[in-house]
Amino acid sequence: MRKNYYTLYIFIISTILISIIYLFYAVYNTKEELSINLQNKFIENAKYLSLNMEKLLKSKISKNLYGTLKENPFLREDLEASLSLFLTPTFQYAYVLYRDKDGKYRYLLDGSKQDKGAFDEPLSVNKQQWDKLYKSSKSEVIIQNSLENLYGTFLQAIIYNGKTSAIIAIDFSTQLPTSITKVIKPVSIIFLYLFIALGLMIIILTWQTILNIKTKKQSITDSLTNLYNRNYLNEIQSSINLQNYSIAMLDLDKFKIINDTYGHKAGDYVLQRSSEILKNSIRDNDIATRYGGEEFLLLLYTRDNKKSGLQICERIRSDIEKYTFNYDGNDILVTVSIGLNKTPLEQKNFNDAVKIADQKLYLSKNSGRNKVTSSLVESINKKITETRDIDFVKQAILDDRIICYFQAIYNNKNNKIVKYESLVRIIDIDGSLVLPNSFLPNITYTTIHFKLTQIILNRSFEMALNNNKSISINLNYSDLIDRDIEKFIVKRLRESEKLASLITFEILESEEINNIELFKEKIALLHSLNATISIDDFGSGFSNFRTVLDIEADYLKIDATLIKNIDKNIKDYAVVKNIILFAKDADMKTIAEYVHSKEVFNKLIDLGVDYMQGYYISKPNKNLINEEKLFT
Repeated sequence: MRKNYYTLYIFIISTILISIIYLFYAVYNTKEELSINLQNKFIENAKYLSLNMEKLLKSKISKNLYGTLKENPFLREDLEASLSLFLTPTFQYAYVLYRDKDGKYRYLLDGSKQDKGAFDEPLSVNKQQWDKLYKSSKSEVIIQNSLENLYGTFLQAIIYNGKTSAIIAIDFSTQLPTSITKVIKPVSIIFLYLFIALGLMIIILTWQTILNIKTKKQSITDSLTNLYNRNYLNEIQSSINLQNYSIAMLDLDKFKIINDTYGHKAGDYVLQRSSEILKNSIRDNDIATRYGGEEFLLLLYTRDNKKSGLQICERIRSDIEKYTFNYDGNDILVTVSIGLNKTPLEQKNFNDAVKIADQKLYLSKNSGRNKVTSSLVESINKKITETRDIDFVKQAILDDRIICYFQAIYNNKNNKIVKYESLVRIIDIDGSLVLPNSFLPNITYTTIHFKLTQIILNRSFEMALNNNKSISINLNYSDLIDRDIEKFIVKRLRESEKLASLITFEILESEEINNIELFKEKIALLHSLNATISIDDFGSGFSNFRTVLDIEADYLKIDATLIKNIDKNIKDYAVVKNIILFAKDADMKTIAEYVHSKEVFNKLIDLGVDYMQGYYISKPNKNLINEEKLFT
């Protein structure tokens, strides 16, 4: 009997021990699983917070993070206050560091509520890990775990212009369940801990679900305009029945000039107001997206009325043109060009349908802007083959196929070549020369245009210095107000007085000028560098004589349309004669272009023009021709 009791006792004790061991093992494993899950969840949440912090910084500062924060303490305070809103008991520290030229990491911003780092104060970090992140431009997690606590740091690179500018750091920490030595307690307490851990996981999962919903919405929505973005478009395009829609591509005209003249915040303001006009103009079953930059794509529901797409586009165009865009006291004239594909079902797929809308948009751009093009003109296929697109120029730049040709400018007084005009050319992949009129119109007011301008400037400068010859270089209004081009010109001309004396900048008289005072300011800057100024294509447009006098131009280059028939057309002859008289009274020299025959040459000699340029003098050439007398 005792044996039976003993056996039962052993069985009970063994069962209890096994149960305790099992419970201990289960609790221990639960603790480990919870630790790993918490770690993953905290990393995901930290990544979400860092992305929002990055968006916040980039919405306030478009470039030069360090310089902007250094010069604006009020902005620093505002951003640090905003960063502090991201903090929770788990995420107690959020700060932004940059790496100085000595490789030390210093504070830019610190949103932490305690132990705050001051601006430009150094911070001791694990340099190996931080440098790895700085070079890779990705994210990094530093975890330090113990039995009682989980804590670590999430690092996210902030990218400006393709390079790491700073690093966002978010410290997180949390207390884990009680250590193993204290886990073996009464079963009730163990179950209590398990219940708490389970509840915590449920809360985290619920929170994560809410965050995922918000993140999903943010991933398909443009943060600046609150329109859908291209991610959303990519998601829905397979489900779009093209039979029911028209596709419209919209592009704000000369948006680069708005940014350069009034600043990027003004550009953002224009984009936001324009987006509001779009949303107010479309219907509930239409879809508006920000396609990229200043470009928008509309899906217009036209199943029941194909004309409605054109009506909506015309309304948008008119409303934007009439709207008063006022930023910081400046009234900004904004127009939009639109291409409408009324029958996208005729194309093979969604992308082809968008491409047709884009082609129609280019037709609107190239035919004067501020209009809607809804049908392809008969010559569109020819135009597409004859006009080179942006990608063509980009590839030519990458392949180093951009070259300069130089056309001689003849001095009538001494019968010698005294100057040369620099003219851009592209060598095609087949070795043929591509003239600028086939690619310049499509890249005007784009970033690639300014890259091309910098290349031409650099090569023209080198040709002038290497040959000690005077070179004329064409600039338009948008070039003048571009900050990067201005910095490049100022740097090179200040480095060499000799170079400055050899350079003439030819400014297009027909170019639309949005801010005349800014235009005069930039011309004055070039004059201060000892460069000379020539007004190009004078007589082709409005010919604002007052402005020409105010900027004190050195040369007037008379437009080719007035020169080419001067030997036959009495009216052209009279206009040129008066321009020459005006220039002499204003102490300016005149240059006649398109001198293509002996008859034109002789007429200009009779009129007393100072300089001539054209095929009768010399064709454009890769090399500078000698200065021997041409005519005896």
